[in-house]
Amino acid sequence: MKFHAPKTHVHQPLGILRKAGYSFFVDPLSKKESYILRITGEYYPRFHLYIKETMTEVIFDLHLDQKKASYAGSNMHGGEYDGPAVEREMKRIKDWVAAETGYRAGSEEIRDQRTESADQGSKTKDQKVDQEAPSAGLFGGIF
Repeated sequence: MKFHAPKTHVHQPLGILRKAGYSFFVDPLSKKESYILRITGEYYPRFHLYIKETMTEVIFDLHLDQKKASYAGSNMHGGEYDGPAVEREMKRIKDWVAAETGYRAGSEEIRDQRTESADQGSKTKDQKVDQEAPSAGLFGGIF
C-alpha cells in the first residue's frame, strides 16, 4: 500500500517514522534500506516500509511481513500488501505525517504551524500549540 506526500511538506520522513516507532533496517542479503515496526517481540510479523523520494514527493510503501520465506533459494518475505491491518497502519502513518507537518492526504490545505504559534503567543511553552501527535490507537489497534 502506498501513500504519496509532497516533498515540500515532508522534509524529514525518517524523523516522522522514528516517532511512529519504526527502526531503520538494511536487508543483509539485498542491502536495500527500509524501515520496520515489529508487532510482537519476535522478528515476524512486522510492518515493513520503503521510502522513495522523487523531486516532488515522498512515497511511503508499506506491507506486512507475516513470516520468513519458507521456500528454498528465496530472500523475499511472504507479505500482505493490503487488508485491514495494513490499512490501519497506513492510516496511523498518515496521522503522524499530519501531526508533524500539517499535511493531510487528499487535502491541499496545509496548516502553517509557525503562524499558529505566533497567533497564540500568549500561551506558555508547556501548553501545546501544535496539533497533538496521534495517541489513540498508537499502534493502529493491532495489539
